[in-house]
Amino acid sequence: MSGALMRRCTDIEHIADRRLGTDASQYVLFLDFGGHSMNGCLYYVRRAGGKTALFRVGDPIATVGGGGMWEASVGDFCTNHTTSDNGKVSSQEFSYLLRNEFLREFRTRLIALGNNNPFKEESPNEFKSQFEDIDLTIAKPAKYSSISKRFHVNIPIHDLTKMFKKAFLQPLLEAERGIRNLEAELASSQKDIRGRIVVSGGGANNQRVKYYLFKFVEMVFQNTVSPPIVYLDQNPETPNESFNTAKGAGLATAKAHQTIQNYIKNGAAFGIQVQRGRGGGGDEEWDDFAAMILANNRRGMKESRYHTFQTDGTNRFRIVCDPFGLHQSMSQTDTQSLRYLDCGAHTYDFLDLFMPSQGQWQFRLSVTENQSSEHEHLVLERLMVDRGRELWTTYDKIKLNVFFSRSTSTFLVRPDRKLDNLHLGLGLTPDGIFVACTAETEKTWFDEVQRRTNAIWAEKTREPPNYETTGAKLVEFSSDSEA
Repeated sequence: MSGALMRRCTDIEHIADRRLGTDASQYVLFLDFGGHSMNGCLYYVRRAGGKTALFRVGDPIATVGGGGMWEASVGDFCTNHTTSDNGKVSSQEFSYLLRNEFLREFRTRLIALGNNNPFKEESPNEFKSQFEDIDLTIAKPAKYSSISKRFHVNIPIHDLTKMFKKAFLQPLLEAERGIRNLEAELASSQKDIRGRIVVSGGGANNQRVKYYLFKFVEMVFQNTVSPPIVYLDQNPETPNESFNTAKGAGLATAKAHQTIQNYIKNGAAFGIQVQRGRGGGGDEEWDDFAAMILANNRRGMKESRYHTFQTDGTNRFRIVCDPFGLHQSMSQTDTQSLRYLDCGAHTYDFLDLFMPSQGQWQFRLSVTENQSSEHEHLVLERLMVDRGRELWTTYDKIKLNVFFSRSTSTFLVRPDRKLDNLHLGLGLTPDGIFVACTAETEKTWFDEVQRRTNAIWAEKTREPPNYETTGAKLVEFSSDSEA
């Protein structure tokens, strides 16, 4: 990793530690308004044990535009519309010396373009969002050869507004998208999880950018508490606090999670989710909660939790993971929540286990310490037990090779052979074979569950099956380790 990129990661962690209050967990939207581009990224920032971990949420945002582009347009306008004491100055007479002086004067006049004072959040209605005509007058630069002593240009409100929109429209639209994503994450999270917006870069000095961000946040969060906006141009603690968040996003998360052990120690938890109904296709439903089978504890992670399920063979099982699962569960007052993951929050599908045969099954997941970063793995154990006792009739132990995906900031399973069409997920058959979850695979399991259901009812009642009466039942919870 280069020194510059390492500094970006350090800047992000520094800001998370020093500039974001004392919340144990929160969502932070970083927006960097550079001179010619705007970059942004949403993070989930979690503090525990004196350490800060950043989880990237969604894809970074980036677009062209900013204060540098606006100044370039103003400079071009001055080139073609400048007058002097002796009349109009042609573009051939206009030099970079005049351009630099006009832009310097323009920067000092930004606040006064319709306003006498900078924008203040405590009095937003006092700030005028509309521009006014601007008159720029400069003295002859020392090295500029001319008989004229003073130079002048008038920029009408129409042209000034047009140049501003050309430079900032796309950056502000991308910022709006990031703010909406922040609101959506907060709306689906627990009530005590708050948000914050951090704005950096030279474009963040523009008073109208601050005004538009404030008003948009106010509109999006009109029914709840608006997240505070922190501008890093105000009393910066280091000269390098302005950073490129889009380029640093993957690096920061990769730095935070280099191993599967750290991933779990920082709060990631795995669980078993059950699909009720017909097991595949149709109007079947997945449970809202997953029984937790692997999470961090004080004694390490060598021993996993396990749950025992009873199924008639028509239910589908899958392993899901929540990067923040243990932390989310521990924040709940109900101790039962320490055993389950909320699948409606941040879980992603880790591995489909399809439909085990009829009986009582235990699923265990464990991780060994001191693994090589090139060969990280989890161990999955599947046991068919005799009425919940430690007497199994079917047992297999499967090594799941895993890798950290920088694009999703999650750990995924690496199958033992090359598979195509993994965009719908990866599955492990009851025979221990990795397969892609394609449309053909779904149809195969849908046909299988119909065959199993028909066989069950043909044996018991000789009546046509009622799919709604089939289902899996959680028999018991057992744990070899502390919560």
